[in-house]
Amino acid sequence: MMKHETVVLIVGAGPAGLATSACLNLLSIPNLILERDDCYASLWQKKAYDCLSLHLAKNFCELPHMPFPASAPTFVPKYMFVQYLHKYVTRFNVDPLYNRNVESAWYDRVTKRWVVKAQNGVSGFVEEYVGEFLVVATGENSEGYIPSVNGLDSFTGSIIHSSEYENGKKFGYKNVLVVGAGNSGMEIAYDLFNWGAQTSIVVRSPVHVLPKELVQLGMYLLKYFSFSFVDKIVLMFSKLLYGDLCKYGIQRPTRGPFYLKRETGRSAVIDVGTVSRIKTGDIEVMKSIEEIKGDQIKFSNGQEKRFDAIVFATGFKTNVRKWFKHDGGLFNEKGMPHLKSPNHWKGVDGLYCAGFSSAGLFGISNDAKNIANDISQIVKKNSIEHFKKERDYWKQVLLRIIVVMNSLAKHNLAFCGSNEKLYKKGNGNFLGVIEMLEKFEPVIKEHVRWITSEGLHVHYLGHLIQNELIFFLAEEIKKELIKKIKEAKYCSVILDYTPESSHKEQMTIIVRYLKLSYNFVTIEESFLGFLNVDDTSEKGLFDITLEVLKSLGLQIDDMCGQDYDNGANMKGKHQGVQKIFLDINPRALYTPCDFHSLNLTLCDMANNCVKGKNFFGFIQRIYTIFANSTKRWEILKDNVKA
Repeated sequence: MMKHETVVLIVGAGPAGLATSACLNLLSIPNLILERDDCYASLWQKKAYDCLSLHLAKNFCELPHMPFPASAPTFVPKYMFVQYLHKYVTRFNVDPLYNRNVESAWYDRVTKRWVVKAQNGVSGFVEEYVGEFLVVATGENSEGYIPSVNGLDSFTGSIIHSSEYENGKKFGYKNVLVVGAGNSGMEIAYDLFNWGAQTSIVVRSPVHVLPKELVQLGMYLLKYFSFSFVDKIVLMFSKLLYGDLCKYGIQRPTRGPFYLKRETGRSAVIDVGTVSRIKTGDIEVMKSIEEIKGDQIKFSNGQEKRFDAIVFATGFKTNVRKWFKHDGGLFNEKGMPHLKSPNHWKGVDGLYCAGFSSAGLFGISNDAKNIANDISQIVKKNSIEHFKKERDYWKQVLLRIIVVMNSLAKHNLAFCGSNEKLYKKGNGNFLGVIEMLEKFEPVIKEHVRWITSEGLHVHYLGHLIQNELIFFLAEEIKKELIKKIKEAKYCSVILDYTPESSHKEQMTIIVRYLKLSYNFVTIEESFLGFLNVDDTSEKGLFDITLEVLKSLGLQIDDMCGQDYDNGANMKGKHQGVQKIFLDINPRALYTPCDFHSLNLTLCDMANNCVKGKNFFGFIQRIYTIFANSTKRWEILKDNVKA
């Protein structure tokens, strides 16, 4: 089974899914859309009748971040809206996965991820998709709904749902019954009449009928006035325009159109010319169906009539409950949100729904923006928390590594061995201590597990990291030492040769200064580093020393002393480093190295005293003889009591 992971999974590539994906893309949040059909917005591209236009003005039907062009008509026709969707998908880089029929979706509480299984309609394989968030964007119109009617199976004519209706061309001069007096039913009835069909329409429930312009006016007024006030204004104009429709079989509801839309989600019917044809008798209004026998249909008022076709404009239903195994506190048993708009779009555990507000494209736009913004805030919060958690973890790892390094350095032990692999022979003291800590120290245990399980060759246990840490620690220590030296102000500089094992010339620099406290004064000496020496002349040594002092922020004028060995290029009164310093700062008095002078004195004395050389040589040979054997050493200890 193929497995794909992302941040947000979106089921459904209708306008709700496209809008949600576009908003997420603008926020740089990875997402995937799973669509059962072979195209996006299939309801609009494949299942919408030709004469369909958006029922609301274009400014109420725009998807997020992309208005309709100024040249578009106020009420956008179907073909133009499909073109708008094409541009929308391209602009916001929305790329659904088609032919993915979702079979199941649930929340895994162990991994805290949503798992969606979908069958690939092309390959036939079942694919698994995993995401932190799940957006159900299949909407309210997933499947066409045909109610149960007594005798429907016996009908000899054609039966279609409004989603299968394109136009009335093939129904010309036939008797056609449209069941349902919503927007689709009224528009299809009018379209059938225009194609020459003998049209009847079943109007079972009270319904508001309003012209487009009146609906547009009402939505504008709702920005400033209450529902009850706007409903009164709209109903007043409606009665003036249409008069009393009861005598034509159309009853008005007791509550106003905008109130009903808010409370029940049921929209008023937008009249496209159907009412005028009902008044003239060109379209006949029928009561609810009681029974069907062959091509004869009997209605609840006892009227009977023959029909060649029935078009069910009885709406749609959701299919959420067919594949959704976890309601997330969001959906009821009918597959609709428990809560009403505007609080309907968010569940728990990262679950959302788009296109379930019963507010058309206007509601879809709001849902998409709300969902994307909410996910963005959660992702940012999780990222910050994850960063803090990772930061704290690595702090603990580095702290333990530094403690191990400090311990080894304190005991003057080498870090590395002949290799840098854990649990391998000859990997050195540092990794040896890490192996020991791993047995009982949780942080080191996790770090070692991560290294060994991932097979990483570069990690925080290598010599490069150790060198970096040593450098950073040394720099911090040096800053503190410089701070103390500057607080003391006056200091003395001590230089000495220290050739290293690679036989390169180098020199140590040590600064002696006074440490002041409340009760007493002490003399401190701080080692500040090694100086690489290329030029051993007095000028070369001075230039190197001066460069280092400047880099440390120490002034020559604050030097009150200079200490070296007794080499001519160092102590020379006329040409040595001492002389150059004194020329700049006469207060930098020179003090020779006492130990170096003592060594020279002893060497000269030894070379001039043959008896002394022989005596100490004899003592050395005796020591060597006894020290090379444990038995002889015991004999020496038994006979020499000192």
